[in-house]
Amino acid sequence: MKYSFRQLFFFDVVVVNVPFCLQLPLMSHPATFLTFQSMNGVMYTGCDMNTTLEDMTMLSKQCDFVLAAIGNPSVDPNNCTAFGVLGALDAALLDKPAYGSEVMHSAIGNEHGLMAGKVIVVHGCGNVGATVAAELAASGATVYTFDLLAHRANVPGCINISDETPGATLHPNWWEIKCDALVPCSSSGLFTNEVASEIDTRFIIGATNLPFANSSAYDTATSRGARYIPEGCTSAGAVIVDSVEHFDSDSFAASKPQDLYGFVREVVAKKTARLLKEESRTPVEAVQHLVARQEGNRPAIGSLFTNWLLDSAQKAEEAALKAKSTQKAATKSMPRMAQMQRPFSSSAAPGPTEEEAAMKHLPYGAEGTGYYSEATKGCFDVIANAKPLVLEAVRRALASRQAKHTVGTPFHVADFGTADAGTSLPLICEVVRAVRLAEGPATPIVVCYEDQPANDWNSVFKRVHGLLKSDDEEPFMKWGDDNVFVLAAGTSFYKPCFPAQTLDLAFSATAMHWLSVTPQFLPDALHSACSNDLGASTAFAQQAAKDWLRVMTLRENELKRGWQLVLVNFAKDEQGQFLGETARLKHSMHRTFAELWERLVTPEEFEATNFPNQYRSLEDTMAPFETNGGALASSMAVVSAKTEVVSCPFFDAFHGLGANANYAFAGDAAGHAKNYVPTTRTWSNSTFLAGVAGRAPLEQTAIVDELFKTYEQRVFEAPGEHAMDYVHAYAHMEKK
Repeated sequence: MKYSFRQLFFFDVVVVNVPFCLQLPLMSHPATFLTFQSMNGVMYTGCDMNTTLEDMTMLSKQCDFVLAAIGNPSVDPNNCTAFGVLGALDAALLDKPAYGSEVMHSAIGNEHGLMAGKVIVVHGCGNVGATVAAELAASGATVYTFDLLAHRANVPGCINISDETPGATLHPNWWEIKCDALVPCSSSGLFTNEVASEIDTRFIIGATNLPFANSSAYDTATSRGARYIPEGCTSAGAVIVDSVEHFDSDSFAASKPQDLYGFVREVVAKKTARLLKEESRTPVEAVQHLVARQEGNRPAIGSLFTNWLLDSAQKAEEAALKAKSTQKAATKSMPRMAQMQRPFSSSAAPGPTEEEAAMKHLPYGAEGTGYYSEATKGCFDVIANAKPLVLEAVRRALASRQAKHTVGTPFHVADFGTADAGTSLPLICEVVRAVRLAEGPATPIVVCYEDQPANDWNSVFKRVHGLLKSDDEEPFMKWGDDNVFVLAAGTSFYKPCFPAQTLDLAFSATAMHWLSVTPQFLPDALHSACSNDLGASTAFAQQAAKDWLRVMTLRENELKRGWQLVLVNFAKDEQGQFLGETARLKHSMHRTFAELWERLVTPEEFEATNFPNQYRSLEDTMAPFETNGGALASSMAVVSAKTEVVSCPFFDAFHGLGANANYAFAGDAAGHAKNYVPTTRTWSNSTFLAGVAGRAPLEQTAIVDELFKTYEQRVFEAPGEHAMDYVHAYAHMEKK
């Protein structure tokens, strides 16, 4: 049987009342079938009735094509199936469906009673049916439950009709109850001709395989106005989660069950909505039609989970901001958050806002996994290149403490724009080591990490405490030094982050090129460094100068007198080189992105897709500190400043350059392309998603996946022509 979501097949492995000694030989038959006979990955098997996870674990040891949600024991496959059924009910019963990201992440399903006024009958209250019934009751529906084992139908908030005499006045036979949906979650063949002739329902939606005893029972049910959604869609939840495990195993293992259940709910809801439009087709024809429409290069459903998770988290944050804005709406004509949610269009949309710019830079990767740093290898080299500057800054700060007789007071170091703290961790370890060596164990050392509220703070603390795997030395919080403290400031660096004159050392790398607002949409490029539009280029330059002075003024206020600021910021150097566009590369990364993106989206979406950042020249970087009129010249002195190019480590390793001699993909163009492209996505993914914000979440994810898949193909075809070389301004300032 073909699985309609994406090239996944499944069949039942039934082992009932078989002696243990015979189970392994029986299991070997599907394993052989899945591996050989030209299958080899075309077909997968999953867990079903009368098959346990132990059975699937046994089978998984015999072949690679087993999907059973084995890698995350907190995930219940039964709940996965249940939330798929709930998603189908969302699509069928709600005039304006609230999809999984809204229901699961905003908790609006239960709070607002989305199913209030609906009457639903759930037949079968085992592991799947009981969950479906409980969730429906919690969201306001009137739910009747029936099970052959009457006690199992005692579901909180539901009406158990199992004990009633058939035909009783209070509770007629379960199939005779007038309802919005009959939800079969029991054995096959439930709807006989007799049952089908007496039902009074709008929909039949459940988890039961083959719920009709025969084709005439199906014809009878539909002739009475019941709409049946095939269980190949409605009961696919466990298979969808299995697909996440197969195609994105790291995210699957690290995810909370509720996130996976929410993903299933939304996927099934949207698939059901499409099936409901296939009015003229039988259920089998409708499913086959949908399968045919999505053959080809459509991404596997499981590969979409990580982006869905990021998108749904963003929606939750937007909802919270919108709710807060609504409270103030009496004195404002329109909250900025509401403006942000309109489609992006230079002709119809309002001007960009600070929130809009922030939403275009959300880290890519499952929260708590440290994915950002794991994929962003080049930033380790960029920051390692700053080590001499930072150690000189530490030496000067320590000398100033000696001169001011403040040795022994807390030494505060701040890392601005830290992301998940991985790329700067080796350098921060050096700072802690230098302070401890100079002043001994009595000096408290406070490491302050700063980033936007939506940052992956989970990964930050896992990193500094050594809870994430790393090839580097142990982080400073594992050294056994109880006089070192870690704090976080979830505040934009466009605002005050620390009290005045409290920092001994401030550091920032590859962060402060992001602007507080997009000054205008770019008509001819995705990044201002590539635009030939004079008006747009001028607007970006002016905004960048204004933002830079604002950020530097705030940092100057936070530094103690005599203390240090080291910045490593993306730049455009004297030769016109910038990130991904250097003399040794034939193709510019940003220009390639623009070319590929323009082919995938509408003109309005292309214009709305722009990076709200600016690669400042060294002159622009130094402007606030220049002695001939710089606003901060009287309080800040420039110790050193230069621009430098740091080679893309993936490119160098592929070509046998530099110190990466053990690169696993040296000379392997396909492996290299697949390994390199994620480093470009970590910081750009949310910007592309923002450009197509008017589309459905899954469609947004699919189109961005297609962009990076196409870029990967470009790199594969010409690995010597594409790379992400880094161009930075390295600056060291001291507060006078």
